[in-house]
Amino acid sequence: MIPCPRCQPYLVAQYEARLLVARARLARAILRAERKELEAVHG
Repeated sequence: MIPCPRCQPYLVAQYEARLLVARARLARAILRAERKELEAVHG
């Protein structure tokens, strides 16, 4: 399914936004895991 050129910028923007959200969520999960590990080691 190829979107019409008029819709394409919107779809690309939507995709990039979703990518940013996923990346932020992943980074937060990694930070949380690292903090838990540090607390386990130093706690």
